[in-house]
Formats: sequence, C-alpha cells, structure tokens
Amino acid sequence: MLKKLIFVFFFATSVCSLFAQQELSLHFLRNTWQSSKTNPAFITEHRVHYGMPNLYFNISHSGPSYNDVVISRNGENVLDISRVLNSLSDNNQLFTNLELETMSTSFGIKNIRFSVSHAFKMNTYLDYSKDMVELAWNGNSQFIGETIQIGPDFQAFAYNEFALGAAMKILNVSAGAKLKILTGIGDVSTSRTDASLYTDPDIYQLTFNTDYKINTSSFLAYDGNGDFELDFGKITAERLFSKNLGLAVDLGAAFKLGNVEVAASVVDLGYISWKKNATNYTSQGSHTYEGLDVSDIINDESITFEETIDTLAEVFNFDETSASYNTMLPTKLYLSGSYDINKMFKVGGLFYTEVYRGKLFPAFAASGTVKLGKIASLGMVYSIRNQTYDNVGLNATIKLGPVQIFAVTDNVIAAFKPYDSRNVNARIGINTIFNKKKK
Repeated sequence: MLKKLIFVFFFATSVCSLFAQQELSLHFLRNTWQSSKTNPAFITEHRVHYGMPNLYFNISHSGPSYNDVVISRNGENVLDISRVLNSLSDNNQLFTNLELETMSTSFGIKNIRFSVSHAFKMNTYLDYSKDMVELAWNGNSQFIGETIQIGPDFQAFAYNEFALGAAMKILNVSAGAKLKILTGIGDVSTSRTDASLYTDPDIYQLTFNTDYKINTSSFLAYDGNGDFELDFGKITAERLFSKNLGLAVDLGAAFKLGNVEVAASVVDLGYISWKKNATNYTSQGSHTYEGLDVSDIINDESITFEETIDTLAEVFNFDETSASYNTMLPTKLYLSGSYDINKMFKVGGLFYTEVYRGKLFPAFAASGTVKLGKIASLGMVYSIRNQTYDNVGLNATIKLGPVQIFAVTDNVIAAFKPYDSRNVNARIGINTIFNKKKK
C-alpha cells in the first residue's frame, strides 16, 4: 500500500514540472469563438464556426525560475540548494494546465448563438512550505524545539469536458451560459493536509501529529510485480464516459454603451465525483520516534528503498479505505472593461482571480488591440500575476479565406528566455468561419 502512496506523492509533484489556468490574453481575442471560454456572453461576428483541435498549456510558479537556482560548476549545470532555499517564500504554489480542445462548433440564429465542444483537460496544483524543503534536504536537526508544518497540499487530475452553450443579445446587453458535463479520467489529491513535526530539544525525540488524507482514482495501474505506473491508456468509450461524473457551468454578461463595454463572468463553477477505483490513504494521530533524522530517509545512499518505505510506513501509519469523494474545479472570475478608440484601435483592462482549494490567486491585465484590415488583428497585453511584473503577452489572428489561425500567450518573453520565467503559457489553434453577420 505505501509503495503506491509514495508513487502517488512523487507523481503529483513531478508532473507539475512536466506539463503545462490563468489565461488572460484570450479574453481580449474577441474575434475568435475561443474568447467565450472566458465569458460565454461573448458573441463573434460570424454566424457559423468550426474549430479544429487547438492546444493550451500553462506553467506558473510563485517560487524561483530555473536560472535562479541552477548554476554552472566545472562545466555542468547543478542545482544550488542554498539558492533554492533563499528564493522560496514560507508557502509556495505551482500551477500547471494542459488543454486539448478536440472539436468545437457554434452557429447563430438571429440574436441567439449556440455552441458544442469537447476538450481533454489536465490540471495540477502543488502548495508546499519552505520548511518541508529544508527538512528534506538538511534534516530535522535545524528545527530543534520547533513545530513545523510538513504536509503539502496537491492535486493532479484529468477529465473530459462536454459543453453545451447558448448566448443571447438584446439591445446593448448580451448574456450567456454554458453547461459542462465532466467525466473524470483520474485524480490524485489531498483532502486534509495537517501534518506537523516537533523535535524535542532534550532527547532528540520526534513527534509527528497528522490529520492527512490522500485520495486517488483511476490514475494508477498495478503490473502484478509490486510496481505501479501511470496509466492514461487509449481514448476509449469507457474513458470518455467514465463513472467519475461531474457538472460545471460558465455564466457571463456584457453591456455596451457607445464605445465602452463592461463584462463579467464566472467560469468552471463545478465539481467531479470520483468513484472508479477510488482509494483513500489516511494518517491521523500522534506518533513519536527516537533517534531518527528525516534527511537520512531521503539522502542517505546506504539506506535502501525498502528500508525507506518501512520507515515512512512507521512514521505516517496510513490506513487504506475505498470510498468515493468529490473535488471542485478551479473557479475563475473575470471582470473587464474596454474602449473602442476608433474602428482600428481598442484598449481594455481586466481583473481576474482564480478560486481554488480555499485560496485566491488574482491577476491584473491591460491590453491594446489593432485591426489590420479585415484579415488580421494584433494585440499586446501586460499583466501582473503571481508576484511577477514582467509579463508581456501577445495575441494574433489571421484570416485566409474561411480559415482563421490564432495564437495567444500571456508572456512572450518566456519564448526567448524560458529558463528565466516563472510564468509560461500559450494557446494555438485553427477555426473555419462562415457567413458574416449582415449589418
């Protein structure tokens, strides 16, 4: 059982560094259907659209960038732990998102627009303390006589989203809603995260106090030889329509008066209920040990993997159960305003916040967009997010006959200096569009 647990934890933390939703620039790309992902009330000027597969990814870390902590030593790149520790805050967050929209279509009837879409999404989240990293690297001797929190909060989950949307415009007001049917593919997440460590100053005795719970569903496959591996498998009907069902809604409205428009929306207000292969690992209580340095568990090469598992099993004393559970989606709120300077130029501003696992993650953005005739548009977005102030984004569209190509990023600097950035994201895709509305 604990071997599975160790795999689950290290999968949840390592996948965060591999995959890449704060998506700000897309909100201002109003001549694409995809902008309705940020507000379902946004209606494009085309009556019919069909979206080919488009891809979105995001990596956002409140902690250090790669170049902040990796140095060159004797011609090799090495991780400088002292830099890592100096760069971390008391608490740190790492977000990653991956979205593959396989299809989307929308069509309008007078002032009403309907849409249908499907997307595969994978999100990961990790909230970890600086004390946990210091404990793992330097052991508990530095925390004599102190109580430190060591329980990380994390989630890694993947799901299918089947969406049905409708939007209506009456005079200067438009309103929209989108209902999303969700089918969960897999999840690894914590539902309780209280875990502390106290080192007695007199007898060097360790006391673990825990109320810590990890839930898993469907991500892990057992090979029969004592090993577990991540299993996404093939896209089958069973995975598209799994027993892990959920619901979510997007709601939005926009009001335009003259050259000024204000808009507000809530996106991904919903949950997934995990039932298939659901397993729960719970550690609860107080456990005391003598003569144990936690860094030995992680760093001492003389200790075998099996001994490490045995030690951690004794320390955390996890109980295993099989019960279904629910998780909430990261809910996103958008509040924006824009002003049409003339037929070519538009400026706008956006306040965004993501509500996830009891925390708020705000961001602010300002944009400028220029229309280049009837075939192209180009926009620039400056944003403040995750305590970083050097985020300059670009968005662009080009229309070649009925084919519309678009690309969006919130941080174009990361394309040239990826190892210096703490925020990296982009979306690219192709639409076919027809029947421009008559004015």
